[in-house]
Amino acid sequence: MMKLSSQSQRNIGAALASPVILVPVISIIGNIYSYASNPAMFNFEELKLVIAFSVLTLMYAYPITIVFGSISAVVLQKFGLFKLQYVLPISLIPTLYFHLRWHLSLNWLGIFMFCSLVVALTYWLIYRWLK
Repeated sequence: MMKLSSQSQRNIGAALASPVILVPVISIIGNIYSYASNPAMFNFEELKLVIAFSVLTLMYAYPITIVFGSISAVVLQKFGLFKLQYVLPISLIPTLYFHLRWHLSLNWLGIFMFCSLVVALTYWLIYRWLK
């Protein structure tokens, strides 16, 4: 049976765990925004919608993280450049691609950029923590 290297195990762990951070982050920020925009209309149904949306973000976050993020991380590690100042800008490449491809509004671009940065920061932190 083939044993994975420590670096491979850390990359797999970071790729599988980092997108999960989007659920609490989007839920908290979305509910704060929803409440702040109209406190009188805020109810349990709106809370459930925001949480459901945050769970649905995992459908795009996992494939992007596993395919693009993991490959980018391995390449940066190979060249000794797996530092936060390189990881964060590179994490924005898929978001900018989607923006150019589907002409996202600036609001959605901002949301997706924020999500990309949160996942990239979490990937980097998990990878470093798993030493």
